Amino acid sequence: DDFSVQQDAIRTAQDTLNEANEALNAANNRDSLIATAQGNIDYYSSIIPGLEATADAEAAVVADYNDQITAAETELNNINLQIANLENMGVTLPSETAAPSETSSEGTEETAPTTAALTTQQQNLVDLNARKAELEAQIADLNTMRDAAQGRLDEASASLGAAQASLASAQADLQAAQALPSVADAQADVNAAQSSLNRANTALSNSQATAAATAVTTARTNEAREEQIAAAEEKIAKLEESLTCTEIVAPCSGLVYGLVVSDGNVMTENS
Repeated sequence: DDFSVQQDAIRTAQDTLNEANEALNAANNRDSLIATAQGNIDYYSSIIPGLEATADAEAAVVADYNDQITAAETELNNINLQIANLENMGVTLPSETAAPSETSSEGTEETAPTTAALTTQQQNLVDLNARKAELEAQIADLNTMRDAAQGRLDEASASLGAAQASLASAQADLQAAQALPSVADAQADVNAAQSSLNRANTALSNSQATAAATAVTTARTNEAREEQIAAAEEKIAKLEESLTCTEIVAPCSGLVYGLVVSDGNVMTENS
């Protein structure tokens, strides 16, 4: 027999009972849950302003470094254009030549490199290359400091985000705890769920018992029918045997309706 309906009812009732027990446990801990949630709300509410200030400050530092880098790169681009223009005009950096000999304190002569007289354009090219080197070094330093500030900003933003998520979770926990039923109501729900489970189990047991009784009754009925069939078949066989008999054999001597027969005589048709 299929008892799936009753078994489904039992599973549903068991799930309801489990949920009711969980609600009862939560109701018993309601005050503790509220206190814990409120404590978390107070804590995260107190640290979030500081985390926001830190993140804002680091964001401002990153923005300032980016502005300085942009300004330096803009100036560097202009200088590169000026250098390129001078080089296209044929202006080159001056080469070093040997300066007049000088006598050292030891009495030996030394020669020192010197720069020949520069044209205005050559001096401009020298100054531009010097400024270019300064800007490249400055941009490298600014990028290093900007990256460090960005790392601090990322860390501060992550801490702020985690604190805000924890605050939202604590607020949700507080609302859930405040919405919990009273212990009495939760216990009543448990009792009702247990009663439903008991009824579902009883319904399954009754169905199984009914099915078993029906099976026994059916088996007995089938057995009685088989006995009746066997008896009928026996009667039919005897009747068939009597109908097919072609002679009557006397078991002993005696008078049969005025006929005298002897042992072993056979009575045939017309004789």
